[in-house]
Parts: sequence; structure tokens; C-alpha cells
Amino acid sequence: MTTLFRVENPTSGIGLWYRDDGVQVDFIRDLDNARCRDLPMGHDASLVGGWRSSTDSLEQMATWLSESDVAQLASHGHNLWAIDVPEHGWRTTTEPYVHTVFRDELVVARRKLPWTVLDLTP
Repeated sequence: MTTLFRVENPTSGIGLWYRDDGVQVDFIRDLDNARCRDLPMGHDASLVGGWRSSTDSLEQMATWLSESDVAQLASHGHNLWAIDVPEHGWRTTTEPYVHTVFRDELVVARRKLPWTVLDLTP
């Protein structure tokens, strides 16, 4: 079992770049000066159909977000999630960008975490 970390709005299904149905929304770019707004998260055909972006550590998640980002995300209903998946339920992509993804239908457990678990000190 592996624990991964993801930011998403559980009501709307919107993550930072995509909705649950795979439609790109670039929500992160709507925030005021978001730290990770310029990460190259364009369409990747190999991820269509149930793959969700995540990080493999809270430390990595903290490099993507600032205190201002967290405040804005929280005000829009986004939460930080710990997501447990079996070893065959996730992978790290390398092209066109490197990040961790998991199969949504293989999630074993999902826990909402307080934003305070992220060390956002510069």
C-alpha cells in the first residue's frame, strides 16, 4: 500500500488542473499568483480515464503551494487528501512532465488532512 497526496474539491470534483471527468479547467491559474500555476499540466492522452494527479509526499506538495495558495484553495472548497492505493494502482509519469498519478477506482482509503500538515515556510 502507498499513500499519495492530492488537492481537490470533493463537491465539484475539481483538482488544480482537471475535473474528475478529465476536462481541463486550470483552476490553479485562476488563483492570485499561485506558486505552481505555470507547471506544464497539459493534456496527456495516457492519463485519460480515471488517473488522478498527486504527489508522493507532503514535502513535495508543500513545494507546489504557498500559504496564500492554501488560503485561496480552502476558500473555494478544496481540501488536502491522503489517498491509499495498492502498489499496482499508481505510477510516476515522465513525459511530458514528471508527477505521480493514481487510478481513482483502486483507492482503498481517502482521508481529509488539515492544511497545517504542510510545512509552507519559505
